[in-house]
Amino acid sequence: MFIAASHGLAFDYEVIEHPEGYLVRMRDLETGEADDDGATLFRTATAAFRYADLAASVDRSLDPAEAAEADVAGERARYATAVATLGDGGVPLSVLDAHRQAEDAARRRRLH
Repeated sequence: MFIAASHGLAFDYEVIEHPEGYLVRMRDLETGEADDDGATLFRTATAAFRYADLAASVDRSLDPAEAAEADVAGERARYATAVATLGDGGVPLSVLDAHRQAEDAARRRRLH
């Protein structure tokens, strides 16, 4: 279920409820396509929201007219505080998928 989005210049960073926690993925503003390959999974909503806000602020800072290094530094500090407080730095979704595939392969080997 879609929960929230942070808006950058080229991408939206969406927070989506996932069975394992909260997923942050990029959606290209021009094509409307979502990139699940670069998605990051968080256990807590707070860390996911902070990460999405940080990614969007970095995206916005790439435009010289919008460059606000103080905005990026502030978001980076808020994200670091959330990670330190919650112990939730996120995991790339590809790592979780690889772990599941390894578990499935091990289970198949045991059963055959």
